[in-house]
Amino acid sequence: MNAIDDRLLSRKQAAEILGFQPQTLARWKWMGRPDRPPEVRIGDRSIRYRASELATWIAAQGDKPTSSRNI
Repeated sequence: MNAIDDRLLSRKQAAEILGFQPQTLARWKWMGRPDRPPEVRIGDRSIRYRASELATWIAAQGDKPTSSRNI
C-alpha cells in the first residue's frame, strides 16, 4: 500500500468519489448499515475514509445485484 492509498478523506471527499451526497454516508452510519464503506475514527468526533478501502468497497459493490445495493 502506498501513500496515496493511505490518504484519509473527509466525508465530503468520499461522497464525491462515490457519487453520493455526504448526508447519505452520515445516514448510513446512523442507520448502522453493515454494508457501508469502512470508516476511520480520529479522536471523539472526526470520521475519515481511507482511499484504498473506498476503492475496495466500490469494487465489491460491482459483485452485488443492483437491487441489493440500495445506492
